[in-house]
Amino acid sequence: MSFWNTFLYIYLPKVKATPIVPGLILLGSLIWACWHTANSASPEASLVLTVWGIAIFALFYVQENHLATLGEKNNSKTRGTGWCLALLALFFLGLKMHLLGGSVLLAAGCFFFGNLRLGSYASAALMVWIILVPNIEFIHHLISHPLRVIEAHATTWILSLFGYNTIAEGGDIVMENRRIAITAACSGIEQLEAMLLMGWLIAMRMQKNLWMGLSHFVIVLPVILFVNILRLMVTLLGVQWIGSVMLGDQVHITLGYIMVGVMILLFIGIGRLFDAEDLPPQNDSGREEEMNSSLEGKSATGENKRSKFSAE
Repeated sequence: MSFWNTFLYIYLPKVKATPIVPGLILLGSLIWACWHTANSASPEASLVLTVWGIAIFALFYVQENHLATLGEKNNSKTRGTGWCLALLALFFLGLKMHLLGGSVLLAAGCFFFGNLRLGSYASAALMVWIILVPNIEFIHHLISHPLRVIEAHATTWILSLFGYNTIAEGGDIVMENRRIAITAACSGIEQLEAMLLMGWLIAMRMQKNLWMGLSHFVIVLPVILFVNILRLMVTLLGVQWIGSVMLGDQVHITLGYIMVGVMILLFIGIGRLFDAEDLPPQNDSGREEEMNSSLEGKSATGENKRSKFSAE
């Protein structure tokens, strides 16, 4: 079946079955994210985050029991979650954290007018679209310096094990009396969103269980950090052996692409270490088969007893 036939006959009916209020909340939030992407100083990173939010909520439609899930009633657990989120939203709004409070309030609406599973997936997508996308530059600035410091100290420690005289000073590396600054581009921050998206898609594709997929996905950050440290080591050793040509833009970009490829291969390899034999949850048809077989066994036992009684 082609992609368009799959979308039209399998996924489109699922999208149409989405409750109206959560559907409007999600659609409005997606439009909000697209508007910020078009006006962002980092449109590529914002676009990747927007697609990531779509990929998160798309898991809800991929589920085989999607229509049965939408038929679930709004029980006390769902309403309690919605009320807790509504109170949390009022707390954030009282602290004048309007963006965070508004997103939590919209998530509460998805719980009130949907169900527990729909609200959970919708809340994750809303956090990405409403909070992460508009603040992508601030997030880059917030995590770029810690990444540079961690990578600088880890790189110098590994190189010192092989006898190289290296010292980490903040986000700089001093090697053989030559100071090399680790910029934001060197820290891997520019590829972070793309690698997170690829890690999410790989983890959810490889693992059959949602919790196994999430456990696999959280490993993506250490993998990104490890691969970028390898790139810094190659760059520093190249400067030592070849010269300043290793600091050129073309070499830097090429090493960045290689870094992404190595990260994907390493992440897939780690995913294969997870329990691939994890059985999916039993569906209703499986339970019906078990009940039928049990009833057949009981009826057979009853017939044997009756035949034994008549023989006597």
